Amino acid sequence: MPASSSRKLWYPVWLLALSMLMAAWPCAADTTALEMPATLPAPAAIDALAERTLRLFNVPGLALAIVQDGHTVFERGYGLRDRDRNRPVDPQTLFGIGSITKSFTAASLALLVDQGAIGWDDRVIDHLPELQLSDPYVTRELTIRDLLSHRSGLGEGAGDLMLFSRSQFTREEAVHNLRFLPLSTSLRSHFAYNNMMFVVAGLLVERVSGERWERFVQKRLLDPLGMSGCHADPVAALAHPAQDADIAVGYHEIGTTLMKLPSDPLKAAAPAGGILCNADGMARWMRLQLGAGSIDGRQILSRTQRDAMWTPQTILPPGPTAALSRQHFRSYGLGWFLEDFKGDERIWHSGTVAGMVSLVSMLPERGTGFVVLTNQEDSNATNGLVAALTEAVQGGSFDWLGEYKRREQAAGAARDRRAVDLPGSAARPFLHPPATELAEYAGNYRDSWRGLFSISLQGDHLSLRVSKADDLAGSMDALPHDLFVVHWDDRAFNGSDDAYIQFQRDPDGRIVSATMRLIGSDFSFDVQDLTLRRQPS
Repeated sequence: MPASSSRKLWYPVWLLALSMLMAAWPCAADTTALEMPATLPAPAAIDALAERTLRLFNVPGLALAIVQDGHTVFERGYGLRDRDRNRPVDPQTLFGIGSITKSFTAASLALLVDQGAIGWDDRVIDHLPELQLSDPYVTRELTIRDLLSHRSGLGEGAGDLMLFSRSQFTREEAVHNLRFLPLSTSLRSHFAYNNMMFVVAGLLVERVSGERWERFVQKRLLDPLGMSGCHADPVAALAHPAQDADIAVGYHEIGTTLMKLPSDPLKAAAPAGGILCNADGMARWMRLQLGAGSIDGRQILSRTQRDAMWTPQTILPPGPTAALSRQHFRSYGLGWFLEDFKGDERIWHSGTVAGMVSLVSMLPERGTGFVVLTNQEDSNATNGLVAALTEAVQGGSFDWLGEYKRREQAAGAARDRRAVDLPGSAARPFLHPPATELAEYAGNYRDSWRGLFSISLQGDHLSLRVSKADDLAGSMDALPHDLFVVHWDDRAFNGSDDAYIQFQRDPDGRIVSATMRLIGSDFSFDVQDLTLRRQPS
């Protein structure tokens, strides 16, 4: 697809500046100075990589920005932000940046640390005394540092059913219900990616600052940084957009068909994934990070706290491409992933929300950063493009886009092989019990942290509806032994999250409870933590 919108490219000036910096290298003492040469690809080569990404991964549109030595040296849009209306992506197009928001929540707390209002090792209950987890020891000992490093003991994605699928939970309600969620491990013993802890962190920002998280982030970070058009309040930003607002539409691929997704304003989850931003604004965010908290001569955040966020807290196993990228370490800091890529330190975070995938990746020793924002739920596109750009800066030639496409195809082939044994296949056909038998399962069920689940008989089949979520409902197909499969009605939004529901009986043979388990692998659809207890009729 042809590229669109503006480009910022100070190419000859940048090369001159680089040669001058390298000449002065022996006396350089600033740790933010360029420590390794970084040769960016020519603009035409960057365009070719971006356009190949769109084609390979069926992505409607993307925005790309590159920063180097404190400047935004390239920013451009490619493809379409809205296929139905044929609207192009440009550097000002707003995307949901998903979990990259976590770095803003961490920075918000860092500002409060700079003020002396909190310390990283303060106990959370000293500022949020109402916080309660299922283990009294963890409740008592959990620190602010723990909130931001995915080591609380909660399982991967635990609590996410209160945050996504257009949830109606408030932030306060979701945090209150943490007391009912089971822990998977002991405190600080394992990494388990968890959004709820960043929701707690957002509530902590509010309690200490006296301002809503959305206002604090907008006033203390986005506006001072000049992140034009970026919004910390997704509910307000998406409520009444202008007729031709420059906002990307998210898409989900089913087979080879792209399905348009409605926006998810993330009412409770904003501190974990709610910011809307554009490539131009995210370039400024990277400039602040690479500038040790400073941008355009203004110190927004202290170098000490920037360094704290980039300090490893929780050890991670090597990533899936570790052998190819010659990865020696991988960890999580405070709101950032930390690793090495072919000898370069790499600071990064990705985000996925409502049909959009984003990735920020920085190479501090080269003074270089990349941001890619896309409107299709395929992380192979963002990972492949950023890896290709990193490879080019390092002077390599490995085909990362081709590698990620091969991995995607292999994963698809593996899914196809598994499909022969999935529920509804010839090997495991669904049953068709009469309505009189299905009525035995109908009724209201309640889970301690997620609330009410209603199962009703609709003609010759059962239907399940989940409370406090717009349109989270599905039909149920029967398998042997009181086992059903829930097929969610909204196939574009939740089609990959179909789940088993297993009913239990008491000694008299009456249905008394049910548990659920995801058929697929979306960690954010954490039905495995549910225990549905039947309510008296």
